[in-house]
Amino acid sequence: MKRVASIQCASSEADASSLRPSDARFTKTRTPDPPRKGGGARCRGSLGVPTLWKSLNGLYRDHLGFRSSQHGRVGEKTKVERRTVLERALRDLVTSGMQLRLIRNLKAKHVLWILDAWRSRGLQASTMATYVSHLRVLCSWLNNPGLVDVIDRYVRSDPSLTWRRLVSNRDRSERGAGIDKDEILRLAATLDERFACQLRLIMTLGLRSQEAWLLRPHLAERQGHVCVNWGTKGGRPRTLPLTTTEQRVALEIARSFARTAGESTIPRGWTVQRWRHRYYWLLRKLGMTRAMLGVTPHSLRHGVLMDHFETLTGVPAPARGGDLRNRDPFADRAARRRCGLRGSPASLDFVGVSRQCCVFRRRARRVGCARCQERSNRVGRTTSALRRIDVRRLRRDGALEEASGPSVRFERASRRRMVR
Repeated sequence: MKRVASIQCASSEADASSLRPSDARFTKTRTPDPPRKGGGARCRGSLGVPTLWKSLNGLYRDHLGFRSSQHGRVGEKTKVERRTVLERALRDLVTSGMQLRLIRNLKAKHVLWILDAWRSRGLQASTMATYVSHLRVLCSWLNNPGLVDVIDRYVRSDPSLTWRRLVSNRDRSERGAGIDKDEILRLAATLDERFACQLRLIMTLGLRSQEAWLLRPHLAERQGHVCVNWGTKGGRPRTLPLTTTEQRVALEIARSFARTAGESTIPRGWTVQRWRHRYYWLLRKLGMTRAMLGVTPHSLRHGVLMDHFETLTGVPAPARGGDLRNRDPFADRAARRRCGLRGSPASLDFVGVSRQCCVFRRRARRVGCARCQERSNRVGRTTSALRRIDVRRLRRDGALEEASGPSVRFERASRRRMVR
């Protein structure tokens, strides 16, 4: 037995001596990690304080996936942005020397330091507004309205920090770039038929790219409408009217790529991330980028909503030179509201809408924001304009007689109030 053991030891020593210099790392023994301070679990490197990360992680479990103002869930992008912005701010705060062991101990001095740090970086107004919004969400998670007041007073002292004017002053659709939609579909079909089918859905229904990928064409059509329930922004579904032949043809083509009722337009066995890479690779190969043709799939969505605005009012959208806003501002706003409902509320900018975003918009009466108060006062007048647009459209289609009726009387009363 001793002889066998000695032979084994000799062979192991020979094997170790025969290792190449590049493989010498395998012969080293791993040194144990030094003991960590605090005795707790390993903390996230971006924060550096175990207790702070543990308390923040508890807030994430309870609030990260939910909207702050209304009931509902937020999208994956919002969750990633919240974590990125908040953790970077807390990391910079701790690195600067300020003491913060638990997230519930966040005070006004910490909030002001974070705001000053963002301000010193010279961020754009849109970026600053997003960061401030995430910080307000964190304060609402802590159930500390005093910190929200501190943020509101800080922003109100210099409104230019977060003031942004989102206006489409030029036509960003494919028509504005001088590109034919049929030519786009023809070239896309030479690359990938499925890719061309998804572009056709965007052109006819005004979907976002991810909504076109995840649309289930066998389940989407219901009683003359298209239900967009998959891949929407923030998980908020919407219903679109199915009125044109082009829309029906696009749905019929999409059904040919989905073998079963539960399948989407993504190939069977592919993940969303894998198709995302191929989709944008095909776009670059087709030239549909801002740098090459100046047109993206979102430009097709712009065009759909602008065409819908022109269908409602008979006047081109403001981004295409329309002047309905000067002639009838409430009808213009009502038509833009309808376009927003069709493409989701964020689509109001596509038709040339001036949307001034105030960080404390929902608390306008408390903080005294005159612009937001005026915006809330226009809601009733916009509702009246919506009714007038419906009456005009029915009369144009011959479905409403000119004689009388409650809708006609309502329209005439609305005109009298407008004149006053």
